[in-house]
Amino acid sequence: MVAMSGSAFAVSLSHSLKNYYAEYEIVLHCQTLSQLSADDAEAAKSAIAKIETYYLNKDSSIDKAPLLKAAIADKDEASGSWRGAARRACGPIAASRCMSS
Repeated sequence: MVAMSGSAFAVSLSHSLKNYYAEYEIVLHCQTLSQLSADDAEAAKSAIAKIETYYLNKDSSIDKAPLLKAAIADKDEASGSWRGAARRACGPIAASRCMSS
């Protein structure tokens, strides 16, 4: 087991939370394109709220604002990881429609 300092642990938590935010941005994008059911969108909204609560309870010093901005920038960049996340969020057929817009 590798020991991490407190600051390294906080950075790791922040990075993980930003990744969840980025995936949620993709879900929102798919919802905007009507590629996601209302039930699935609501499930994603509930999940991100629980994930956020978990991470903020682990480290209350996490600043959400820059993480949300970074997540939006990641989505807008349309990198290869965004395509993979779109496939997971929207399904393979819908993901191709999500990515084409």
